[in-house]
Amino acid sequence: MKILILSFLLVSVCLTLQAQENLTEAINIFTKSNQTAFYSGKDCVCKIRMIIKNKHGKIRERHFITLRKSEKKTHNQKFFMYFLRPTDVRSMSIMTWKNTETTDKRWLYLSALDTIKRIAPSRKRTSFVGSNFYYEDTTGRNINEDNHQLLKTTDEYYIFKNIPKAPSSVEFIYYIVWINRANYLPIKFIYYNKEKQKYRIIQALRLKNIQGYPTIIKQEALDLIRNEKTTIYVDKIKYNNNLDESMFTQTSLRHPPQKWISFDE
Repeated sequence: MKILILSFLLVSVCLTLQAQENLTEAINIFTKSNQTAFYSGKDCVCKIRMIIKNKHGKIRERHFITLRKSEKKTHNQKFFMYFLRPTDVRSMSIMTWKNTETTDKRWLYLSALDTIKRIAPSRKRTSFVGSNFYYEDTTGRNINEDNHQLLKTTDEYYIFKNIPKAPSSVEFIYYIVWINRANYLPIKFIYYNKEKQKYRIIQALRLKNIQGYPTIIKQEALDLIRNEKTTIYVDKIKYNNNLDESMFTQTSLRHPPQKWISFDE
């Protein structure tokens, strides 16, 4: 009887250790994917072209410059976005301070009103400038906000199921991610709502190696409920520019760094 109990305990310990190892592996993979997607280089400047298509086929465009700077020790980040055209959004700017430990901070500058507004944290999962991408999509979701389960490993992908730790704070019940095993870029996200219906897809359509960093240069967001689509094109990108910290202050919202605003020229 004692031998049987001891054997049972040993099996239980082994299973627990295996589960912990699997969890650690899953977290490590997902963390590396997040680093690859949003932390390549010390900083980054890119020119973005966004094409928004509604269910009637009507198309709107957004052209803007994005600056991103990462803090090596804390993994906190700062983003600055300046809109070039069309005229209804020209000179508008958005700044995000992304914090891995606390709530992100976002500000919006409306040049027509010469007004700086704070974007409430609750709006991070709402439309980014009228597109099918959300504010959070443009800067990356904090990986600590979800529990990550490695569902399957194929020849090409790690497939994860991700469940929010605070379900009431988001519109999805879970989402599935395909991570490219070769370069760790997240290739596809499928979101499911409270009714467990697939309602939203984000997928990478084109990849390119830029300065040694695997980079998504074409990506689309599909709204399956409203039958809408937004496609993002990265027309120009450069890593490791030695961006100054002063570029990521409220002063820059009104007076953007001219050197980088002309990055598209």
